[in-house]
Amino acid sequence: VLLVGLSVALKLGTASFAGILVGRRQFKVPALGGVAGTGVNIAVVVTTIGYLNLVALGAGVLASVLVSQGYCVWWVRRHEPWFHHLPRPIGRAELRRVASFAAPLVVISVAGQVISATDLIVVGAVATTAAAGLYQAGSVVPSSATMLIFTGYDTVYPHLAGTTDLDGQENATRFLTRVAAYVAGAIFAMVIMLRVDVIMVVTGHPSA
Repeated sequence: VLLVGLSVALKLGTASFAGILVGRRQFKVPALGGVAGTGVNIAVVVTTIGYLNLVALGAGVLASVLVSQGYCVWWVRRHEPWFHHLPRPIGRAELRRVASFAAPLVVISVAGQVISATDLIVVGAVATTAAAGLYQAGSVVPSSATMLIFTGYDTVYPHLAGTTDLDGQENATRFLTRVAAYVAGAIFAMVIMLRVDVIMVVTGHPSA
């Protein structure tokens, strides 16, 4: 739970860097960071699950956040030297203007992280630490798949909004949906192929 909480804190603390990338239409940077983070997450879990057990899942999440957000921070600091992470005093008019369209996005992002963290805390409080680890293990695949789909749509939607080609909009959406379906199928096939390891992680013992 502590490792997951630290991961959430780091992600929230560096969320402004991801916002700069979206504003600059550099969608490939968070996408590459997410892919690298997912790969590191898998590598950490696979290499440490034998002796860290369920703690390896939290360590994998923390390593994933460090890699993905670290890449975004590195890119912004290199290509956008004007941006300073520490806030500066601003006027009420400017704050009201920015909050009018940014506040809902911030609430949605924070709510998603808070829900994940509170779920783990509640499960750990009413059950055991092992149950919290099992909950995290069960949510890794669907949450990672959802983040991948959101990244794809975040990339496509600005282009869809900037064109008047109705057929092109439909074709782009259809293509992205097809890609998401293939990715989901590949993930489920991988889970089936690794069913013995998955059952071992979730239940703590091999299938009878």
